[in-house]
Amino acid sequence: VRDFTVFENDTRGDSINRNQLFVSTDCDVAVLNDTGNNAWNATWWSSKEGHTADSGLDTGVPHPIEYFGFRRIVLLGSRNKLHTISRTTDTQNDTSAVNRLVFPKDLQARHILTTSNRAWVLLSHLYGGNGKVVEWDGFSETYNEIYDFKASVPLSGVIYKETPMILNNRGQFLEFNGGGFAQMVRNGQTVALPVAEEAGGLVTDVAPRGMTVGEDGNIY
Repeated sequence: VRDFTVFENDTRGDSINRNQLFVSTDCDVAVLNDTGNNAWNATWWSSKEGHTADSGLDTGVPHPIEYFGFRRIVLLGSRNKLHTISRTTDTQNDTSAVNRLVFPKDLQARHILTTSNRAWVLLSHLYGGNGKVVEWDGFSETYNEIYDFKASVPLSGVIYKETPMILNNRGQFLEFNGGGFAQMVRNGQTVALPVAEEAGGLVTDVAPRGMTVGEDGNIY
């Protein structure tokens, strides 16, 4: 299993109460409750009608997947591509748009965050350059903005009060300031893990969903 999300039933106005659990694997997407029968379809993506060989998911890479409530779509990353899954009408089954967004070839999707009206795709750099964070409204033909985050890998991220915050592999915590991602500073001090002060220090073992906002309002 690579990642998971819930496709909420408010996207469909029919009589089937159908929350669906979408689970990305190494080469496919499995769906629980695909037709309201509370059963798994383990090869939902690869068996999708209209999909061709070009529609397959890259193997051996992360497949972040996230429900974007503002547009009522599911976002699925595979290397430098972002696919979408949607229900265009209340009576139509799930449809997919393969390669809805395509990023530069040296980037790879690792994690996806969503605020109230924006999706944020966290992208690693495959060859040691700086990774990027893509901002997208879920509607435009291409992404709206692409931001640098001062390291090669965005290890993890969270949305805090509508603000994307990420941890990079240099141990730095960065937050979106409206124009880009800058290091977090609180009470005059830069917020970072101790490894950030070491020459060449890197963090390698934080999962993409390794950050969360607690009920007390703190980020863990």
